[in-house]
Amino acid sequence: MISKWSFPTTIFSGAGAAEKIGEEAERLGGKAALIVSDPSVRRAGFLEKLVRSLEKSGVGATVYDASSVHPLETEVFEALDEYQGSGSDVLIGIGGGGPVDAAKIVRLLAVHAPPLARYEASSEGETGIQGQLPPMIAIPTTAGAASAVSIGASVTLEAENRRAKFSARPLLPDVVLLDPELTRHQPPRQTALEGVGSLARSIEAYCALGNHPMAEAIALQAIELILRNLEEAAQDSENLEAREKLLEAAMMSGVASEKGLGVTASLARAVSARFEVDSGLVSAICLPAVIDFNRMVVPAKLARIAKILGVNAHDEEALAFEAPGAIRGLLKRIGLEETLRDLSVPEGELPALAALAIEDEAHSNSPRPATENDLLFLYRSVF
Repeated sequence: MISKWSFPTTIFSGAGAAEKIGEEAERLGGKAALIVSDPSVRRAGFLEKLVRSLEKSGVGATVYDASSVHPLETEVFEALDEYQGSGSDVLIGIGGGGPVDAAKIVRLLAVHAPPLARYEASSEGETGIQGQLPPMIAIPTTAGAASAVSIGASVTLEAENRRAKFSARPLLPDVVLLDPELTRHQPPRQTALEGVGSLARSIEAYCALGNHPMAEAIALQAIELILRNLEEAAQDSENLEAREKLLEAAMMSGVASEKGLGVTASLARAVSARFEVDSGLVSAICLPAVIDFNRMVVPAKLARIAKILGVNAHDEEALAFEAPGAIRGLLKRIGLEETLRDLSVPEGELPALAALAIEDEAHSNSPRPATENDLLFLYRSVF
C-alpha cells in the first residue's frame, strides 16, 4: 500500500515570534497586507504592534476585524472588498480558527470568481481550487485551533443555513508565527478548553485508519506535550514556556489530523452545531467512551496512549482498559465538565444529535465502523 505525506509550511515558534510579521510579509513579496481578525484580538491590543512591524518593513496594513468565531460568507466578502480596495497582495489571519479560515477564503476569492460554493470539496476530494493563491501568514492566538497548519477551511453560507467546507493544498498558509505572549490574556478555563481539544484531536488522529507513520509520530509527541504542560499553563498565564508548548502541540495535532479523525470529531461537531458549546470540550467529554468503543480494535495504540497518560498496568489489555478513566481524571483536575448533562444538552436531543453526527464524514476514519445506533449509545454513555 502506497502512502503519501508532506508538510511544507514554515513555522516560527517562541516569545516575540509575532514581531517577525513584517520581515516575513516582505520576504513573501508583500507590499500591502490585509489583516483579518476579530474584535477580541483588537481589544487585546495585538493589532497595533503587528501594524507597526509591517510598516517598519515597508509593508502597508489594512485591518478587517469583524470575523466571527465561525466566519460567515458575508464577512468573507466584506474582507475581500477591503483586500481589493486597499490593493493588498498578502493576507494575515490572526486569532482563533475563525479569522484564519476567513483569511484563507479571502485569498481563494482573490483569484477565483464567486459563487463560493462552487469550490467546496466533493465527496471524492476534488475542488475547483487551482493555481497559486496570494501569500498568507497565520498567527494563532489560541492553543486549540489548528487551522494555521490545515489545508481546510469552513464558512457559514447564510442563504443555505449550512457550513461549507473547503479543502485544498493551496489554502495552506505559507508561514505560521506561534507567539505564546499572545495567549497570556486567556483565563485558565479557556487554556484548559484549548488543551483538551488538541488532546482529543491528537488521540483520534493517532488511532485513525490509514498508514501515515509521520502523522502518528507527530500525534504521539503532541499528546506528550499537552499532558506535560496543560495544567501548568492553565494555572499560570505567565508560564510562557508551557504556553509555547501548547501552541506547538496544537499545530502538531493539526498536522497529524491530515491522516484523519474519527467518531469523537463527528460527535463533537454535531453537538457544537446544535448548541453553543465548545467543540473541543465536547470532544474531550466523548473521548473516554470512544476509546472504550475502539479498545478491542486498536489495543496496542490505546495502551501506548495510556502510558503517556500515566496509567500503571502490566499488560496491553489492562493499559487500554484504564485509558478512559485517565482522561476523565484529567478533566476533573483542570475543572472542566465531564458529561453532556453538565453542558445542559437535553437528553431528548440525543437521537437527533446521533442522526446529525452520522452525516459527518470524520467517523469514516474510525478504526471501528460506527452506526447511528452506536453514536446514540456513545452519547448516552457520556450523558
